[in-house]
Amino acid sequence: MGRRQPTLKLSVSPGQLARWQRYARLAGKEVPAYLRFAAEWTGRYLRDRERGRSRADPVLFRQEEKRRLEALVRAAKGAYRLLPGPFLDGVWRDPEGDLRAAVIDVEWFWQEHGEAYGI
Repeated sequence: MGRRQPTLKLSVSPGQLARWQRYARLAGKEVPAYLRFAAEWTGRYLRDRERGRSRADPVLFRQEEKRRLEALVRAAKGAYRLLPGPFLDGVWRDPEGDLRAAVIDVEWFWQEHGEAYGI
């Protein structure tokens, strides 16, 4: 005689049960088998993420990239007043104007590609 498997009882809302049934159908499994699969997968994912072995989530990576770029543009705008104006050093140089032009180009790119951040 085999080992008896422990039983787990869940109290779920009708909406949860309907979603789980739909997801189980998509996975080609019965609901209990799907829930075991989902729990194991989630557990492994969280363990690997904690250990730093999971693949980077591209959406989270892009959101972090956007936050950092926003911070960079904000810092650049704050640096305008700290930079010298145009000066002659053999040729005309304009650090403040160059930085302003770069920020304008980045903001234009954001507008053209639907990534305007409202900075």
